[in-house]
Amino acid sequence: MVCFMADRYRTTTERVMQCFLVQEAEVPAPEKESFPFRLTDNEMEILRGLLSRSGS
Repeated sequence: MVCFMADRYRTTTERVMQCFLVQEAEVPAPEKESFPFRLTDNEMEILRGLLSRSGS
């Protein structure tokens, strides 16, 4: 799923996860760096689910 999102936004899986963490306010946005995309509420929910399953 993360690969699908990366392809959709024409970026890397790492950037998708960085964007996720910034949008979740888990980490501050890197200085002088912005994301040219914003994950949708649905995408955020999918990623939350993936992370919660991996921690189980």
